[in-house]
Amino acid sequence: MTNQERELRNKQLVEALFHQDTEKSLEAIEQIRDLNEVEFLYPLLQLIKHTKNQKIERKAKSVFFDLKNNAAAKFIVENIKLESDAAIKQFLVSACWNNGLDYSAYLDVFVALFIDDIFEISFDAFTVIEDMTGFAERNVIMDQVLKLRKVRGQIASDRVKLLDELIIILENLL
Repeated sequence: MTNQERELRNKQLVEALFHQDTEKSLEAIEQIRDLNEVEFLYPLLQLIKHTKNQKIERKAKSVFFDLKNNAAAKFIVENIKLESDAAIKQFLVSACWNNGLDYSAYLDVFVALFIDDIFEISFDAFTVIEDMTGFAERNVIMDQVLKLRKVRGQIASDRVKLLDELIIILENLL
């Protein structure tokens, strides 16, 4: 497939995502899932944010849950950091632990989410950290342990046990 053919195919798939015909949208989502290319994540995320059709939303979200392309981790984390809608942010964080990609380079982001966000996002961030398959650098892990210890007295009571467990998880990586 030439670059021109690929660009045309991708343009057609993105257009089909937002088609009035639900079946065309669902078919485009399936094709995008099969391609497993990061460039489709932005239009899929826009579709999730703007569709009123729950079937389309569920199908589009499932692509994020099933990602196998490690290059997608950067896209997802960047969008977590930019997202102001709590429901979308929670979906993205949840996608991280569901898809099992390597998020170890973003340990600090997930620790910050654990500390600063609503409980549901905090819990999902905890799960991402708990399930990390790669390992951050020793000094990064230690910095995050110190950060967690520092906020222990200020964190909501519903998170103290999770915080203590998270510290143990991170210390075991040292």
